[in-house]
Amino acid sequence: MALLPFLLSLGLSLATAQQFDPYAVVRSHYDMDKVLGAWYPMAMASSNLSRIQHKGDMHAILKTIERLENGSLTFSFDFLLQGQCETAVMVCKQTQRSGMCTIEYDGKSTVLILETDYKIYIILYLHNIKDTTETRVLALYGTVLTPRVYSPHPHTPAINNTPP
Repeated sequence: MALLPFLLSLGLSLATAQQFDPYAVVRSHYDMDKVLGAWYPMAMASSNLSRIQHKGDMHAILKTIERLENGSLTFSFDFLLQGQCETAVMVCKQTQRSGMCTIEYDGKSTVLILETDYKIYIILYLHNIKDTTETRVLALYGTVLTPRVYSPHPHTPAINNTPP
């Protein structure tokens, strides 16, 4: 587990080496309109890897974040269903806390933006409670495809799925 922060930092460093502005990093009071749009997976870790690995019940790739007229956010995901890549859209209810929303899927889930610069990367934290099982997922997404980054998600076509 100690390797997780290192790997996420390394992925972020490689993806943003030329464009990163440390003064633009936001860790609270998020402008949710600035996180809307397409996001590409860079790295993911979980307290329960079997749930996010291939054929796991939480094995999904975030594609876009959009806003509904009522202010709720929608998360569009790709996931495998009977061997085929399918897209699902989930509505997230915003909470009083900036950057946090809840999703009713396979238990109760809370999604929190931990950090973003709005232009290059976003780090999302998901906490899911299903029956008596708690799962925590930390995911790094970027606005730029990084084809050399390994992904455990074989149905993500834009990423080279050959482990390093």
